[in-house]
Amino acid sequence: MQMSAKGGGMKVRELYAGFRESFVEIAEATDALHAEVWSHEGDPLLHLWFEDLARFLNSRMDTSDFDAKISGVFKFFDGHWGTGSAEVRACIDNSFVENLFWQVPPTRAKPIWHIMPPRLQDLYVEFHGKPPNIS
Repeated sequence: MQMSAKGGGMKVRELYAGFRESFVEIAEATDALHAEVWSHEGDPLLHLWFEDLARFLNSRMDTSDFDAKISGVFKFFDGHWGTGSAEVRACIDNSFVENLFWQVPPTRAKPIWHIMPPRLQDLYVEFHGKPPNIS
């Protein structure tokens, strides 16, 4: 993944392109959800696209064979946190992490929470004040 020539680390558009390259099927499913919710022409609204990615993952948290894919997505974002610009870190935090586990029942959330990297768990708890309901 090439860094932006302007400095300051990776930009949101580069994060988006890298995600699409690494997770083709998940990106395509997110595209469909995004188009359904935000009907517009042209490029996706990137911060909203990452919110829709979280919504898509929430909908798949009940599929045990999807756990490895979700784990890969978490590792992707955790790894890009350190190389991203402030804009990328805000996107990961505000658009992606804050929207995870929304209306996900505890039995579905618990195994996913346990595979989420500590840095992303910390971002979630910073915003919500507690982990998702996993009891």
